[in-house]
Amino acid sequence: MSYDYHGRWSDLTSFDSPLFSRQSDDNFSNELSTEWTVKYYMSKGLQKSKILVGVTAAGTHFKLKNVTINGVGAPVVKSSTARLSDLWLLPDRYAYPEICRVEQSTHAVKVFDEEQRVPYA
Repeated sequence: MSYDYHGRWSDLTSFDSPLFSRQSDDNFSNELSTEWTVKYYMSKGLQKSKILVGVTAAGTHFKLKNVTINGVGAPVVKSSTARLSDLWLLPDRYAYPEICRVEQSTHAVKVFDEEQRVPYA
């Protein structure tokens, strides 16, 4: 499993399933990435041929504390009034088709984070 590294329990915006660790910000643990996880299992003796990496085609909805601070690592509001997704019916967790709908129906700006190799909007 290489997802749910971050989510609605997080204090900052981040990715559910980052490919690489975020080295540029001390607020992020190096252990929360797909690359780190695979290397860890291999260091414990798991054969590379036995590893199957699963990533999620989903994302987390974060409510920003300040809309002008909106990149990776932006502070978020933790709330008990989460938005339910239409497809998964999970709080603040959206399946890929729902994310596409939001991108098309709003002025969301798609961004690609080069450091962790993850798209977001």
